[in-house]
Amino acid sequence: MFENRYCPICKAEVTLRYHVEDKYFRLEKGKIVRDDAHQRGFWDTPELLFECSNDREHEIPNYPKWEDPVREGFYKGAYYDR
Repeated sequence: MFENRYCPICKAEVTLRYHVEDKYFRLEKGKIVRDDAHQRGFWDTPELLFECSNDREHEIPNYPKWEDPVREGFYKGAYYDR
């Protein structure tokens, strides 16, 4: 079981957001193609974010002893694919 964490600013619960970056496309010779300028870089790398459930702008301190097991459980449980 994982312990809940709370925002140090407003005391709202810290939640997880799996953010998948936008993918860019363009029209080329009448076809839709992936914009190569935005491929295979950090644009395609999804990330797991720890955010305040009340306000994403609130800065959440890094808690490695808490985040690492949560991150591991998230990926092992394949929650990104649900």
